[in-house]
Amino acid sequence: MRMSAIFLLWLSLIGLPSFAFAQGLTVGATPSWVVGRPFAASSVTAFDGPVTYLLVDRQDSFVGPQPQFYIRLVGLVNNPAGLDELSQITAEFDPSFEKIIFHELNIIRNQGKPKSALNLQSFEMIRREKDSERQIFDGSITASYLLHDLRVGDIIDYSYSVVGQQPLLGQRRSGIHDLNWSVPVLEAHVRQIWPKDTSLRWTVSRPDLSIQQKIEGSQLITEWTGRKLPPTLEEDMVPAGLDPMDTYHFSTWRNWAEVADWALPFYQVDAKSEMAIQELAAGIRKQFSDPKSQVEEAIRFVQDEVRYVGIEIGSGSFKPRQPSEVLARRFGDCKDKALLLTSLVKTLGYEAFPILVKSEGGSRLEHSLPTPLAFNHVVVGVKAPNQSDVYWVDGTLQSQGLKLETKDYPQLLIGLPLQAKTQELLRQNLTLIPEGRVEYLESFVTSSFHEPVQLNIKSRFIGWQAEKMRSELANQGIAVVGDGLANYVKKLYPTANSVADPRIEDDRLANVLAIEENYTIPELWLDDGEGVWKLEIAASAYINSYLSQPQKVKRLNPVFQAYPLVIHHEQEIVIPAKWDLKSESHSIENGSFRYQFDQSVQNHSLRFVHVFTSLSGEIAVEDLPKYLQDGEDVRQQLNRFVHFRPAATPSVWQRFFLVFPQVIGLFVLFLVAIGWQLQQDDLVQGQIIWPKRSLLFMLLLLIFSSGAFALFWYVDADRRLNKIGHRILPQAVKWLSVAIFAAILTTRGIQLMMDPDSLKQIPPVMLGTVPLLHLMWSVATLRLLGKEFQALALKTFPAVILGPLYFQLRLQNLTMADGKPARISSDPSPQEFSESSLLSTGLHRAEEGEEPRTDDMRPFNS
Repeated sequence: MRMSAIFLLWLSLIGLPSFAFAQGLTVGATPSWVVGRPFAASSVTAFDGPVTYLLVDRQDSFVGPQPQFYIRLVGLVNNPAGLDELSQITAEFDPSFEKIIFHELNIIRNQGKPKSALNLQSFEMIRREKDSERQIFDGSITASYLLHDLRVGDIIDYSYSVVGQQPLLGQRRSGIHDLNWSVPVLEAHVRQIWPKDTSLRWTVSRPDLSIQQKIEGSQLITEWTGRKLPPTLEEDMVPAGLDPMDTYHFSTWRNWAEVADWALPFYQVDAKSEMAIQELAAGIRKQFSDPKSQVEEAIRFVQDEVRYVGIEIGSGSFKPRQPSEVLARRFGDCKDKALLLTSLVKTLGYEAFPILVKSEGGSRLEHSLPTPLAFNHVVVGVKAPNQSDVYWVDGTLQSQGLKLETKDYPQLLIGLPLQAKTQELLRQNLTLIPEGRVEYLESFVTSSFHEPVQLNIKSRFIGWQAEKMRSELANQGIAVVGDGLANYVKKLYPTANSVADPRIEDDRLANVLAIEENYTIPELWLDDGEGVWKLEIAASAYINSYLSQPQKVKRLNPVFQAYPLVIHHEQEIVIPAKWDLKSESHSIENGSFRYQFDQSVQNHSLRFVHVFTSLSGEIAVEDLPKYLQDGEDVRQQLNRFVHFRPAATPSVWQRFFLVFPQVIGLFVLFLVAIGWQLQQDDLVQGQIIWPKRSLLFMLLLLIFSSGAFALFWYVDADRRLNKIGHRILPQAVKWLSVAIFAAILTTRGIQLMMDPDSLKQIPPVMLGTVPLLHLMWSVATLRLLGKEFQALALKTFPAVILGPLYFQLRLQNLTMADGKPARISSDPSPQEFSESSLLSTGLHRAEEGEEPRTDDMRPFNS
């Protein structure tokens, strides 16, 4: 692993001899301004646990040149587990501006006299750096003392003072004291001494907590006492920044404008930094011509190319380092990055200013007293010229989207802008924060229930979800992330095997990251032995992980929930058969989230769609029961059990009886059609007599015979024209056509015998051959009829498409040459026509037939 320079510096400091730190630790008498308090060891049975604190005493003096903070703790060891807690005495301080003085360290055994265990040489000075894993180093020192020969029932009474305050704060004082703890306390006491003329403001977290205030001579004294304080029980999933403890806040800062005026001078750049900024801005301008793109590149540079390392030792806890130093080192903390980014963005033509924020729980700043200690982070407000929208850019983040409108912005809610004439806190515009979104599509494709299922997963991460996944890929690499994705699928489907490495597409401009995975899953479809195939799939990949599940449901504090967030999880199940399911949908909604489920079916595809939308960042205690109940209902919907029962395959005899009536019906139909068509075969004075036919009946014959009747009509037309010396096609072609159609019908019958499901579809051979024969015969008939009846206007398109219907309509309604209607009937007599009768064109009212659809050209279905 790569070790940063600051980390090496930290190691070197730890390696220094302990006496180097011991200069900040001494032993001395209890200050005279401290008021002693007795403690009682009785009535502790109501306070079970390893340790009971008999007294917690906090007394502060702000009268002298430096503030002094006195702490006294008296604890009783109730059982062996309490030995571990009270045997290690610790006190923390910052040696750059504070010193620590131990006053007493006594052990009381069997209600006897206190025995002093205080020995300066026994202290160990430890530099722990609790936030070193977050690259934050504050230089604090922990004085540690390990007690010897501690026993159950012993009382440990120790006290010490911390003297000093951060010099940058000047003479202004502020701070916070807890008024209860995670352990039982029989008595707690807070007392503060101030100069009489101090303009002091204070607040408490609960209205029933009473702070007493009085004047004694030249001093202002505030005091609070609490007795038999039960422990504040720890609760999981508490929203970030929510302090579950009862607290007392105090401050001598008058307003937020005073805080801003105090901090603003720290964020000014010197001449050397100004030159470095100008040079950096010139390089960005060469790459990008658009001012907005220049600013976006400046943000990317500070976020991705300047490492985050927080050196908050001494003045570094409030004052940023100059940009020239940060650029030279290529690392800095939030203050350093904020000053660099502010200066660079302003040089590129946009407005920019630092904003002091609370990284977690920013909404509580509205009710906080003015003090710099209310903030622990700095971001940069970025605004285009002549625009009102302010983007709160966090320079410490990495792997963000590149565009201002697609980049995610943490919900800091409220901050203090460091601008000239700042008077109040600034509220963040949450509408500028893009929605976090996950779109997850799973496709389960089955070519055969006996073959492995092909699982394709396409994931799209949008907004802060894309930045989260992009950061994981940057920190872990595709191999580790891909292994984690495959491992999750393996947990859901143990037989799954990855086909290839995940494919990743990252669009930082749109702030969208896509991942595609492919797996094969043998035996995912299970046969229950009764002809039913079963499939179990889960949609819990993301929705379930974002449904808050607190371990402690009997609680006092709200529950955290990711917000804003939308998860769209879609599953498609494709099988080699048609689904016989109905569409359905339902929804679940409360004040915290909304869930929508939809099921749809289309031929071979069954689709499930789960959509989860978070509606708030916190779940109130009173809303938690319904939230948990609704959450369990959602989880029940995420796991789907699918059953598919294939249609029963009929036996050979069932197939025969299924097909035989159709074949016989078609045969009888052909005989009837031929007999009906051939019942008249007369010529009058050498001209064809075309019998009248019901066009509706002809249409039905065409449909039910899958076009077979058209072939016989053309054969009969060929026979009639042959009698007057014309022939449509050679006899060989005519009988070849009949043979082809007969072969098709025979093949169709065999197919129906072998596969009854083929009744539901038209074979491609029939879709191709039947229209081809129809087209060939209609074109030939049109040509010869046109020659025979030259005066008859036969339109090409209707004749080719409608075929026999069109020819029958035109030919059976011809009129005589003299204009008198021809007496053509279904049973004409030769004597009704004179030798001089001629056929001429002219339409007669007739029943119109309808155009047969090609998709109706299928065998007759019983």
